[in-house]
Amino acid sequence: MKKVLSKLFILSALVPASYLFFMSLVSLFFFGSRIFDKGIFLLYLSAILGVIGYIGFWNLLFNGLSKYRLHSLTFLTLGVIGFLIFTSNAPNPSSFFEVMFEKRKVYEWFLFIYPNLVAIFFIILLSKKLIFDKDRIIE
Repeated sequence: MKKVLSKLFILSALVPASYLFFMSLVSLFFFGSRIFDKGIFLLYLSAILGVIGYIGFWNLLFNGLSKYRLHSLTFLTLGVIGFLIFTSNAPNPSSFFEVMFEKRKVYEWFLFIYPNLVAIFFIILLSKKLIFDKDRIIE
């Protein structure tokens, strides 16, 4: 039962994360030729890290919390870092979070914040498992 709930929790985050994944792929192709421009490099880096975080969700879905923990932890952490880079690279980062937490913008909260909250939850869970199961780090 615990595995089923875990997989449902991951799947509920994969739905909005899939939209962000495709947006990241589009931005990678769109900004590929201008990667070394001042503001574009951080956007490009956040898109790459977002794709890696998406792969971490799929890795977590297929392997669960028992196999490839270190890979899942690393991928999810890089995805959250990519989100933080993206939001801090916005023209006004504080207004980004103000818009996210308005009551009328529930769909935007679900799209941007929810996958990252789920990723942070599993980062904490995987970190605890790695700390307390030191003899089974790599399988």
